[in-house]
Amino acid sequence: MVVRSDLMGSYYYNVAITCQHILEEDARLNPIGYVVKIPIFRNSKIIYYNEYPCVIYETNKEYDLAIVIFLSNESIDCADIDFDCKLDIDDKIMKIGYGLG
Repeated sequence: MVVRSDLMGSYYYNVAITCQHILEEDARLNPIGYVVKIPIFRNSKIIYYNEYPCVIYETNKEYDLAIVIFLSNESIDCADIDFDCKLDIDDKIMKIGYGLG
């Protein structure tokens, strides 16, 4: 999930959050060789993926989180994360990823 896409010079610097468990055990020690795949849609169907080499910036095994950084020539759509929202009992909540619980 891309959470930030900022133009710096000629490139967009993009930050994405993913699960730590999908990475190799030594991802922080050897952060090169990973690829971010961004789906391109037409009529609500994925028609191909743009692939971007990325670097593993940080991992946290306890929370199963990883932060990756990659460059692109164009801005990447980002997810909005609202840490200050006030939830009510009848609010709908969306879970991202493959949650088993």
